[in-house]
Amino acid sequence: MHHPPPPTPPPPPTRARLHGAWYTAPAVLLLAALSLTGIGVLAGLFLTAGKHVACDSTTECAHTPYEPGYAAPAWPHAPFIAAAVCAALAVVTFVAILVVRRRGR
Repeated sequence: MHHPPPPTPPPPPTRARLHGAWYTAPAVLLLAALSLTGIGVLAGLFLTAGKHVACDSTTECAHTPYEPGYAAPAWPHAPFIAAAVCAALAVVTFVAILVVRRRGR
C-alpha cells in the first residue's frame, strides 16, 4: 500500500516591513503645516470681516486707505511662521530618513 508523503510544514513567517511607516513623521509635519496655514487664513479672514463689520456699523472708522486714520486689518503671523517651520522640519526629516535608509541597504 502506497502512503502519500507527509505534508511539508509551512514556511516560517517573515517579518513584515512597513515601508510607509518611516515617512509618517514628515507626513504628520506636512499635515500640521497645512492645518496651521488654514488656521492663519481663517483667522485673517475673520479679522478682516470683523473690521468691515465694525467700520460699516460705525461712522468713526476709516473705510479706505485714503482716509486719515485708516488701519488695515492685521493678519496673524504666528500660524504662518509655525507652518513654515513645520514644512521645513518635514523636508529635513524626509531627506534624513531617505539618506539613512539608502545607507542601510
